[in-house]
Amino acid sequence: MFLLLYGYWLNSKQMFSRHGIVMTVAVVLQLIMIFAIMTPAFILAIVPQYVVPNVSGITSIIALIHVPLGILAVSLGIGLF
Repeated sequence: MFLLLYGYWLNSKQMFSRHGIVMTVAVVLQLIMIFAIMTPAFILAIVPQYVVPNVSGITSIIALIHVPLGILAVSLGIGLF
């Protein structure tokens, strides 16, 4: 969150090269978190325990909505480079 606020401040002060560096670091850190924590947790814990046995359960529905929205958000972050 700090990186986003700092990037916003840099943008408002028209320090665009620093803003670009800060936003690049934020996207890279987010990608690291996705591949190191979120993807393994989804594949190893959420899918076998909640999605496969009970597709209509609340945990399954939340996970199946969260994943495409997260992919969209990351895609937009990467696309804005």
